[in-house]
Amino acid sequence: MEELKRIEQKVDNLMLALQIHQKSILTVSEASVYTGFSISFLYKLIHFNKIQYHKPSGRKVFFKRTELDAFLLDGAVDTSVKHEHEIAKRISKSNRHKVNIR
Repeated sequence: MEELKRIEQKVDNLMLALQIHQKSILTVSEASVYTGFSISFLYKLIHFNKIQYHKPSGRKVFFKRTELDAFLLDGAVDTSVKHEHEIAKRISKSNRHKVNIR
């Protein structure tokens, strides 16, 4: 019986996730499911203006899914290969500027 309840809960979670991924405007609770952030953490981000949100009625908060995606991808960290490539480019540029100054 418990196994059946567990499977039913997983199906419900998958259905909710599917519905959320089809929407372009999300409530705070839907944004919480979408991002994996707690509702209180989302409100903290809102309070400190760290995340874009919309409050059309002055009360209820909404998020555009595209803006959530942009927020989630905002802190991209360079890979070591990309970082090494940037260093090589800078060295190459600095060596070009030091050409035979006599």
